[in-house]
Amino acid sequence: MAAAEKKSLSEPWRLRLLQAGALLAGAMDKSSDKARVEAAELLRATESEHPRSAALLQSLPLLFECAGYPADADRAAASLGSFLAGLSRLCFAGLSCACRGSNMRRLEKP
Repeated sequence: MAAAEKKSLSEPWRLRLLQAGALLAGAMDKSSDKARVEAAELLRATESEHPRSAALLQSLPLLFECAGYPADADRAAASLGSFLAGLSRLCFAGLSCACRGSNMRRLEKP
């Protein structure tokens, strides 16, 4: 993907999902294994370039299933679960720190 494309889009991976979707749509019409393989390769490359995008990770399992790659779909779903679990731990830690900080300020007030 060109540098100009990356700068102009906030989520450049969305173009790749559209490309993969178009390949899969064509594969369904023609029963083309080549298009399914190309779509899966494109999805894997996109996933490796944007491993921290929850929106991307949400889309990948279904697209991998449509491409006929259930193992990749399971892996992508597990990646999404791990990513979301990590976010929830961070949020909880942040809330915990914020609560402790506000309790400390309340205790310090005369």
